[in-house]
Amino acid sequence: MKALENTILAIVTIGVLAGALFFVQGRRNPLCEPALILGFPDNQPRKIIARIIDEQNGLPQTDADLDALDGADILPVSDWRIRSAVVQNAESDFIATLRDDNPVMTYAVDLDVTWEDGASGVVQWTAWRYGLVSCPLVISKGSGPTGKIRIVRLTPGPEGDGEGGGEQQAGSD
Repeated sequence: MKALENTILAIVTIGVLAGALFFVQGRRNPLCEPALILGFPDNQPRKIIARIIDEQNGLPQTDADLDALDGADILPVSDWRIRSAVVQNAESDFIATLRDDNPVMTYAVDLDVTWEDGASGVVQWTAWRYGLVSCPLVISKGSGPTGKIRIVRLTPGPEGDGEGGGEQQAGSD
């Protein structure tokens, strides 16, 4: 009987500590990198980016809203890898997020991309999905829009060099 009481006490203690950690982490609302994403299986950053590149047949080399693209703006991608993937609650008040029946989380994923024309660069993809972040756990509840692309750095390929070529930083004139 004593062993059963000790087991129950241990389980309750671990549950209380886990719950407290969940609420403390959620209230801090850190930029969660890396995140353990549970729930909706297609909301893993690697799966989302692979699906976008496949569905769009590449990525643009300019800042763009991926839901409003003309097919001519897309260039095929030969290689890509995730540099960093951050997810956080869209709402800064964690308690309000818990009460929301459709909480929203935001993604910011930085990618190293090489296009088939030889250009390469750093691209940031941002979007939102339904879910709740209490780092390191993310409870994913559903999908959202395709998102937006921002070119952080672009080095044109040999075909796009023009006069002088070289690396271009976003926002530089």
